Amino acid sequence: MADANGSSGEGYAGAAVMCLSELEHPGPAATALGAFSVFFSTLVGIPQAYKIYKLKSARGVSFLTLGLGNIGSFLYVLNLTILHYNQITLSLSRDFAFWAKAQRSLVFVWVELFNAISMLAIYPVAAYYVRDDPCPLRVPSLGIDWEMGMKDAAFYWFLAQALIVFLAWFPAAVVLSVDGRCDGDARGASSLSPTPSSPLLLSVPPRAAYVTPDLTSPHLTSPSLPRVPFCFTTRRLTNQVRASDGVRQPGRSRGGDHHRV
Repeated sequence: MADANGSSGEGYAGAAVMCLSELEHPGPAATALGAFSVFFSTLVGIPQAYKIYKLKSARGVSFLTLGLGNIGSFLYVLNLTILHYNQITLSLSRDFAFWAKAQRSLVFVWVELFNAISMLAIYPVAAYYVRDDPCPLRVPSLGIDWEMGMKDAAFYWFLAQALIVFLAWFPAAVVLSVDGRCDGDARGASSLSPTPSSPLLLSVPPRAAYVTPDLTSPHLTSPSLPRVPFCFTTRRLTNQVRASDGVRQPGRSRGGDHHRV
């Protein structure tokens, strides 16, 4: 897959983690696929919500799972919003026709947003039809021994979800409103092409930059690697590392005898 300048390979690896600053121009087939994706993502939560409404019961529904799913979905929407922020602001720079056409570049944002809203719709329906059984919360180590009704527990858990999402979204909104752009591209230009100066670009250093650790020592002492006990290494792994470096060094076999690779 080529980037904006027609390059591929290394550029594709870096573009996945960089801010997107140019509007894309997908063909009719890709546009239709995006429209279907947005439409069907909106329907994800409807079957479950309708089943709860039809049975007038939320029996078997895990509110913890629903809540964690809601938090994860809206945090993912935040991540996509940050990466596409430059495209979003660019789409708002002209008239409505330009905005509508620019939405083809924001398909992923819309898909995840409508998916998150659709799944969120299950929660109030389940909370309304849940039986108000006792819901104990006991953490002896913290001295917590609470008991409340299931409806109250579902309501407070919903407030906790909203608080977590707010604490994630608010600082991001403040930063983006002050800076005015997603600044993942160090050049500040509107391009998808990564550069070595980009702080988010993961590049592979040359071979000479690597330092081969001495795997025969009781611990790995290289400053770039964590200290790992020797029991996590094997003779075969040691031989492979040394053979790849072309270095002939003495190794240690299982029996303690020295050999040469």
